[in-house]
Amino acid sequence: MTIKHIIIAGKSEVSNFLKIYFPSNFRYLPEMTTELVKKHKINILIDRNKLTDSLTEEILVRQDEIASIKKDFITRGIENGIILEESHIGVHWAYSKHLGDSYFLNAYTEIKKSLVFPDFFIRLLIPFDLSFRRQIARNTPALEVSAEIIKQMYDYLVEWHQNNHNREIKIVDADRSPAEVISDIMEILNLKYIKSQI
Repeated sequence: MTIKHIIIAGKSEVSNFLKIYFPSNFRYLPEMTTELVKKHKINILIDRNKLTDSLTEEILVRQDEIASIKKDFITRGIENGIILEESHIGVHWAYSKHLGDSYFLNAYTEIKKSLVFPDFFIRLLIPFDLSFRRQIARNTPALEVSAEIIKQMYDYLVEWHQNNHNREIKIVDADRSPAEVISDIMEILNLKYIKSQI
């Protein structure tokens, strides 16, 4: 029996697709920052302290949620259980470094103690300007950041990975057709669709 916790730094659309097609052995956990921004009507670039306080609480909830899902998989005898968590606190750390958000960076020492690191990370890699255009297409202004900010924070994200864990990062080129991207992710996750006999 293998239960894997994976973090995908990329698109919720991909995660939602997998959730629909593999309902028995797949659990999707949405990106915490996005959920908190929507729930509390937070502007990701302005309400930084409020976001940090909310994240500090939510990380403890997420820790318990991951443990509960793993227990459920074991109880039900799921052979290839997958917990796919969208994004991770390292992305928020990188934005905070770029913005000089000392409130979050100081709080991170305690936050890190509650983090549950995955078996491995998946990174969907696309050009910075394309990432920005896809943000606009989602119509979520409170979460939008410019291509320039995305580019500048990327190096900080690399730094976070280097200093916080030794897990593998699997890279997927997301500047391709949806079929190709999803096929690669399914292969990485060892997901094989079995047609219903009903």
